[in-house]
Amino acid sequence: AYPKFSIIIDDIQIEQNKLEGNYIYKQETIENQALALLKNSRNETTEFLTNYSISAAENTHNAWKKLYEKLVVKYLDGIKKDEYFRPVNIGYPEEFKKLIVKTEGDNKIVKRFPIEIENSFRDLVRAGDEYLENKNYIEATKSYQRALELRPNEVEIQSKVDKIKSFLDSIDEIHKENFL
Repeated sequence: AYPKFSIIIDDIQIEQNKLEGNYIYKQETIENQALALLKNSRNETTEFLTNYSISAAENTHNAWKKLYEKLVVKYLDGIKKDEYFRPVNIGYPEEFKKLIVKTEGDNKIVKRFPIEIENSFRDLVRAGDEYLENKNYIEATKSYQRALELRPNEVEIQSKVDKIKSFLDSIDEIHKENFL
């Protein structure tokens, strides 16, 4: 419940109240039975209360275990299932996400297959080329730079980024000379 305490606490309190309510309801009866047994035998009373305590502990343990299983199914992976078991995205608190990144870092990054990387690279280069053709230099640069993150040693793509930067710098110089 920790990463989603504010969301899950209601389910926990329902089970807690059910268990506690049941034990409180039985309390007077158990005490009266124990007092009646005590009149005859201290050992019988001890055995009765021990058996009741063990039974209550097992019942509580089983109820919590069943609740745990219910919570795992209901709140798995940042979703909550509604009363019809349809998923509703609830996400995770930012603090929890930051803690996971801080403690787990690269261990939690989904590894990509080489073909996925290659396809992404080609798509980014294609998008960069289209932006460049349409004289959208900023978006072209962004696409090429993202492609270079996937394959940093691509000389041709780096050359395009450098040429765009040089071109934009020269436009800035012309602008300064003529308008400032």
